[in-house]
Amino acid sequence: GGGEWEEDEDDRVFDLADCAEKGLARELEVDFTSPVRRSQRLWRFQVRRSEDLLQYRLTAEDGSFLMHARVGVEPEARGSRFRVDFSLYDPEKDGELCSLQRPAFVMLSSADGAEWRLLQERCERCQLSPRSKACACRGKQQIANIRHSKRRVGGGIVNCMDLAMPGLQADGSPVVWCPLLGRGDLKRALRDGSAEVHEVLRLATRMPAWDASLGSLTLDFASAGRGEITASPRNFQLLA
Repeated sequence: GGGEWEEDEDDRVFDLADCAEKGLARELEVDFTSPVRRSQRLWRFQVRRSEDLLQYRLTAEDGSFLMHARVGVEPEARGSRFRVDFSLYDPEKDGELCSLQRPAFVMLSSADGAEWRLLQERCERCQLSPRSKACACRGKQQIANIRHSKRRVGGGIVNCMDLAMPGLQADGSPVVWCPLLGRGDLKRALRDGSAEVHEVLRLATRMPAWDASLGSLTLDFASAGRGEITASPRNFQLLA
């Protein structure tokens, strides 16, 4: 009931306050929604997956923990869809503070798995708002909309990705796509032009070329990665 939820939330607040004093609290998502700082070399991250492919740990190049993800399936009226819960706490070290029932981000698939929506439970605008007035109750803040498709190029098939995400403001911070700010659906805003151009950023797969002499698709990675990316069928590039 409501009383039980409030009691659990109060206990969690005290735990987080204790962690904050120790410098261990990880309750701000802004570090994961803002662009990484410019660097002379490529940023590298690592993903470690569990044997059942249902849990993933994202770490920095030095091995420091960044984020944990858990994959699940939830029923819908017309079937089922995938759901990925992202937590800023490491279940291997943070114990009870890793509350995957209240994730920082949620990614939901369409029934056919071709479209994904990345949502933030509580946005920067609503971070300190009462629960009844936060955007978690009205669609949640949209972080990205991703669409997968296949296209034929020459004699090969290309797995393509189209991505719409909030653009950047003049100070370099991302536009807050909160329903309470009058933002509509992120994908629809990109498609019908209902948002200002600078408010929506579209990324799409850089298409490879078909090389008849090799009998395969080819794509230049040397120029894009400054020599740091190895050409591979598993690698791809997204361009604005």
